[in-house]
Amino acid sequence: MRGLVMSSEWVEVTFDELKASTRQSFAMGPFGSRIKAENFVTKGVPVIKGGNLNGNFLLEDNFDYLTEEKAEELSSSIALPLDLVITHRGTIGQVGIIPESSRYPKYVVSQSQLKLSFDQSKVSPYFIYYFLRSPEGQRRLLTNASQVGVPAIAQALTSTRAISLSLPHLSEQRAIVNVLLTLDNRIEHNHALAANLEAIARRLFKSWFVDFDPVRAKAAGEKPPGLADDIAALFPDRFVESELGEVPEGWRLETLASVARLNPEAWTTRKHPDEIHYLDLSNVKDGIIEAPTRFSWEEAPSRARRVLEQGDTIIGTVRPGNRSFALIDQTWLTGSTGFAVLRPASNAEREYLYLASTSDDAIERLAHLADGAAYPAVRPEVVLATEAIITGKKIMTAFSSVIKGMIDRASVCKQEANVLAAIRDLLLPRLISGKLRVEDAESIIEEVIA
Repeated sequence: MRGLVMSSEWVEVTFDELKASTRQSFAMGPFGSRIKAENFVTKGVPVIKGGNLNGNFLLEDNFDYLTEEKAEELSSSIALPLDLVITHRGTIGQVGIIPESSRYPKYVVSQSQLKLSFDQSKVSPYFIYYFLRSPEGQRRLLTNASQVGVPAIAQALTSTRAISLSLPHLSEQRAIVNVLLTLDNRIEHNHALAANLEAIARRLFKSWFVDFDPVRAKAAGEKPPGLADDIAALFPDRFVESELGEVPEGWRLETLASVARLNPEAWTTRKHPDEIHYLDLSNVKDGIIEAPTRFSWEEAPSRARRVLEQGDTIIGTVRPGNRSFALIDQTWLTGSTGFAVLRPASNAEREYLYLASTSDDAIERLAHLADGAAYPAVRPEVVLATEAIITGKKIMTAFSSVIKGMIDRASVCKQEANVLAAIRDLLLPRLISGKLRVEDAESIIEEVIA
């Protein structure tokens, strides 16, 4: 390794040669018996599970927590900023890294994960992270994987130590990492901006159609705050009794069938395009659509049948608690039959339909109603039967006019993130293998996003 630091050539090394000199630099999570349900507390040291490795770097939500004392009992499984975490059992191939700006100073990895600490005088941890996310890195990581029973990497620690890669000078590593990090940070920024815009839209939806704030203000003889006079005038000024309790006068409790059509179009063996851009449930999460998969019609999965149009809302009916929903903002997409497709009756209902059908309460209802132990699902008709407050057309039109800009801007952010992710995925294997110079990668990025 002394030659590695000084040389400008790429040198083949193993992970074992790059590990940190600290004790337990590579370590498995604790055996299941050492973390029990009764050990979890409401706050403390977070436990990293496979679900936290489903995005870039580390998804810092839905943690279980341990006390400081319990975490110290499991000290060999503690992961710190710039440590890598990989899944060795279950959803094998998952890779994450704890960023320097992580929310917590330390974490504990679960029994299905490995934590890897590297010597940063020899290697950039981010370089290893990106290597393991490349096709070649995944191949080497899963060389000793077994798919019998629960998928697992055999002799996980030994296998991981033996992984080899070609490594350039540390300065070159950092330059490569900088290109990829710049793209990933911009992707994360776009997703965060889209999430914030959608959160504002959801708060306004709740104010108007769940809490009835404008109606309550008028019933109290006050002007609804933040509303233009012409929009405020559209709201009633009193409540009437209903099976839901008090509702604004003239509004009614119905189902989404009042504002949507269910699964309005499907491809058939006689009517279909030559090529489809296919969305499976795995491509969709919490309003974000990943890049669709292209298939010729002959090669497409048999479930690739739902015709999707801009403005449709799609909701996964299999394991609906996984929140596989989105508002379609692209053309020429085909969805899985695992989606319920809701097409708004008119453009005025587009935003209302999306927010009403994908609210936390609506998704929790579907998750509760899902049948089947191994394959819990609901029928599409159950999605359409979601209850909703239905108002007059003018209120719907006003709501659309107020939030359409937010939803459209969020869609632009998501689409730009998809473009950046495609560029990153194109450049990653070439940069990480030395087949593409950093300068050339930067030129490609500038040309595409200029």
